[in-house]
Amino acid sequence: MSDHVTRPWTALDPEARRARLAEVQDAHFAEVLPRADDPAGTTYTLHGKHVTDRSALFLALGEAINGPGGYFGGNLDALNDCLRGGFGATAPFTLEWEDSEVARTHLVAYFDSALDVFREHSVELRLK
Repeated sequence: MSDHVTRPWTALDPEARRARLAEVQDAHFAEVLPRADDPAGTTYTLHGKHVTDRSALFLALGEAINGPGGYFGGNLDALNDCLRGGFGATAPFTLEWEDSEVARTHLVAYFDSALDVFREHSVELRLK
């Protein structure tokens, strides 16, 4: 099965990804009872093959933590908030980031800044 079938956002252009991320965020904050956080020490896998822009990063991260259509931030400030708890994951946890070089190549300094935010919350990063 191809990525765009299992991860529909991967077939979108950057503008449509931004719109999809806004939809995911709106849906998350409209929930009456948010999903409980997984326990500390959980391992998540971020499929990074299509992380070529900031919106893709947060769509992939939300999917890794909370499943398809999941939310886990939309910018670095929101990521910092999510890492404090109440958004599906309890730090410290492990993030296995497959194809992380794609994001490193496309996001450049933003990639490094995201890694810094994760490390500030004791997230173990396994960049693959």
